[in-house]
Amino acid sequence: MKFSILIVKNRFKEKLSVNKYLTDWFKQFTPLEITIEELSTDFDVTTQQVSNGTYTGVICGADILPKLRTVIPENKYHAVIFCYGNSLNGIRVSVANGVGRKEFLYKGTDLIQVCKTNDSGKTMNHELFHTFFARLARFGVTLNDNMDSYINDSDMKVDDILDTNREVALLALKPYWDKVCSFESVQTPTMQVAILARKTTDSKETIGDMIAIKHGDLYLCKTLEREVGVRIPAGTYQCNWTFSPRFQKFTYELKEMPSYRIHSGNYFYDTEGCIMLGKTVADINKDGILDVASSKVAIGEFESFFGQKTFTLIVM
Repeated sequence: MKFSILIVKNRFKEKLSVNKYLTDWFKQFTPLEITIEELSTDFDVTTQQVSNGTYTGVICGADILPKLRTVIPENKYHAVIFCYGNSLNGIRVSVANGVGRKEFLYKGTDLIQVCKTNDSGKTMNHELFHTFFARLARFGVTLNDNMDSYINDSDMKVDDILDTNREVALLALKPYWDKVCSFESVQTPTMQVAILARKTTDSKETIGDMIAIKHGDLYLCKTLEREVGVRIPAGTYQCNWTFSPRFQKFTYELKEMPSYRIHSGNYFYDTEGCIMLGKTVADINKDGILDVASSKVAIGEFESFFGQKTFTLIVM
């Protein structure tokens, strides 16, 4: 999937080196193929003040938008990165779109303002994530943008442990990259959705992460399933709150595979193919096989998060 970026250098003569954390990083960790073009401009830039309670600084004023529209066509670039360097007085900050992140260049084109340009594209990478969430919101998909939680924001690695803001963001965005790359408005209603991302599997079990999304809020937990051939196939399912004759209580059931449910349990032999949730992964019984811990707590939190209402399950 192609994602095009225009870097605008306003009275900015330095050579940029951004491929490390733009084209290369996104190629490694996402399905995006990022292309970059550059444009030099000579605009007079006004300022406006922004603050988030931690810092107060300045970004370009809203009059930069009509100026850019005179030289940038609509629906050609997914994002425009405006590099204003040291041309502003005051503490300069980088931001995606404008104040309140609503001042996009065009509906299909987000504006990123960047003052820091000597970090191989790391700042641009951070702000680009904000544009992904903003694009989806404009196109009808509301997800929680966790990037400004700054959880290990400087850690650019992506592995099986969800311990950085980028890793959480990548998991939330995984089903929606095609919409991120769209210039057209999509009619995707805001919905309750859970994404199961399988991480490891062997001859007995499969360990994964579950991310639940509701009105932009997130809930994260671990999953344990049986091995390939027993676990449910990858796909999209509707999960309904129904009574289980086996457990003698209500649990979430997959409509398309009614013998499969989401329930509590610790060990691989506690399930015949259903999905079990836990807060953490550990070898509880010291048999050399990973289990899920605090499963009843995770199930209770998961069911409360969705309010026992129907949600869509995406199994990757």
